[in-house]
Amino acid sequence: MNILAIDTTSDILNTALMYNDQIYENSADIGLKHSETLAPMVDRLFQFLGAEYSNLDCIAVAKGPGSFTALRIGISFAKGIAFGASCPIISYNSLDLYAELKSYFPGIVVPIIDARKKRVYTAMYKGNKKFSDYLDISLEELLKKLETFSDSILFCGPHASSADLFAENKNVYYIDNIRTGAARLLLEKAQNSYNEANYDNEQEGPLYIRKSEAELGAKNA
Repeated sequence: MNILAIDTTSDILNTALMYNDQIYENSADIGLKHSETLAPMVDRLFQFLGAEYSNLDCIAVAKGPGSFTALRIGISFAKGIAFGASCPIISYNSLDLYAELKSYFPGIVVPIIDARKKRVYTAMYKGNKKFSDYLDISLEELLKKLETFSDSILFCGPHASSADLFAENKNVYYIDNIRTGAARLLLEKAQNSYNEANYDNEQEGPLYIRKSEAELGAKNA
């Protein structure tokens, strides 16, 4: 299969391409410069593998929650490529992806994505199963919730290190400080979804837990 995977959830830009059974991945941890970096990064993937956009079977993309602008850039770019290649898009929840990457952990897995305003997007998982709502919450509130559990807890995801200052002298917490995206996992998951014809519809867009500043401003106007 030929699959392009894009993760623009956070300030880490991560892409991967599976083409004729070869896989090449690229990542840039350079801040929210996705609008100027995404297209050249994807072009490098195709050049490295000698790939053609028209031969893509599908595009896999992380749909959020995450940075409003970065998600729109990633999904808009994916839709443009999909339109030209006449192939489907398959999107996945970003928190679910980051938790699945750490599903081997025996305790509670808590992916952390920066939500700005001293808040984070998160959820709680155990054995790769989510047992909480998707949350837009302050770290202080989150840690109070976690203190009710006796399990060991692993913070993961692109902004897990933000929990460092709050996790001291509390429950048994582990911080995964490896900053990476989920593009490689997207490739794997997209193969199964494609075989089951489980595609996004044309109206599918980014997943937002919180309203954007523009929406909040319009509401308060």
